[in-house]
Amino acid sequence: MALTLDEIYDRNQCLNAVTKIEVKRKLTTTGYEADWSDIETLVNHFVQVDGFLGNIKSTIPNDSYSFGVVDVPECKLVYNSLWGEFEKEADTRSIFFGFIRHMSLIKISYGYHDTKSGDTALEQVYYGFINDESSGTKVGKDNILQHLQVEDALMMLCKKYTFADISPVQTDLDDLIYEIFNRSEFTDFLTVNFANITPGYNVQNISYTDLDSKPTWYGNESILSMVQGLSTGHSILYQRNGVLYYQPLAPVGSVVKTFESDKILKYMNYERGIDKVYDVLYWTDSNTKWEASPVVYNRTKTFNIKGINNYAQRLAFLTTIGGITSKEYDGFIIEVPLYPKVFIMDKIQVIGGSYDPVDAFILDKSKLDIDYLRNYLGANQSGDANYWMVQEVTHNFKSMTTKIIVSSFT
Repeated sequence: MALTLDEIYDRNQCLNAVTKIEVKRKLTTTGYEADWSDIETLVNHFVQVDGFLGNIKSTIPNDSYSFGVVDVPECKLVYNSLWGEFEKEADTRSIFFGFIRHMSLIKISYGYHDTKSGDTALEQVYYGFINDESSGTKVGKDNILQHLQVEDALMMLCKKYTFADISPVQTDLDDLIYEIFNRSEFTDFLTVNFANITPGYNVQNISYTDLDSKPTWYGNESILSMVQGLSTGHSILYQRNGVLYYQPLAPVGSVVKTFESDKILKYMNYERGIDKVYDVLYWTDSNTKWEASPVVYNRTKTFNIKGINNYAQRLAFLTTIGGITSKEYDGFIIEVPLYPKVFIMDKIQVIGGSYDPVDAFILDKSKLDIDYLRNYLGANQSGDANYWMVQEVTHNFKSMTTKIIVSSFT
């Protein structure tokens, strides 16, 4: 039986990294190629250059109320294109000749090879479209390196389509999300299943006009803007491995990974999230108010969400997100050898380790000098038995590390 990625990752002292980048090219008529192709197979030679793949980062906004869509920045690919292998489709030497480069699909997988067993295990870390409209897609100054900007598939589609394109009519949030995304504009590229649509607060009686009977959303307003507003404070929209999810801000499923002390390269910035606490919430231009019990910090926040008009709905909305914003959440940052399986809202465990006896001398791991005994995680109060939710993950393919920002979730 082939080794899993975790088995290779955990047992190897020297990790043998493998990167696989595949393309599904856009046809000049309609649609896409039927199958994915390894880019290097298409050109039949090695084309990667040093630093050809930049950081890949996914994050939940760093506060307790404004989340709604996972922030997935663009991904940069840099290829050796000396012979025009990655030029525009007009160039007969290009792999895109006879196709369309803009909006062609890219899938990036990363993993490790085990030299003893010969097994290789990969995990998808990015899925998106080549964006030829971006200034980031360009040829380098020496006309050798081709820069391709790739944008997350869901985010690019959300920005592309407007309220007028979709013309939704559903008035319950879960039904509305399904109505928007369960159509060919999205399902041609993403798997959309109603079972994966479970908002943290299922807004009811969504109104398409305001209190003065004026349109709430306008024709050219992006679907992204609409969904972000209705998701404020309670739900997250994202895609993972080409599957769409709309879920409350809470860890998904069982523990994805336990990082033992021998895999922790750095532990940084332990904190309690007092600056993110809001225990008094208001609705703009109304007497709708929610207060925590008790009010500790008296930090206030005011909301005004399009589509939520009546008093009962507004109060229910504030009550729901107040239960989130009024809490303090512990958090810290760890850095580990590049681990491609971790994603936002995953549940992980971090085993810091300690030393015994109390009066022993140890080698300080960060400074390589002799120091009095201390838990090398320093002021960390987290405890090895705790579980944490991933709030941000950054894969750095140059340093071969993954930086993970975690938060408590209860």
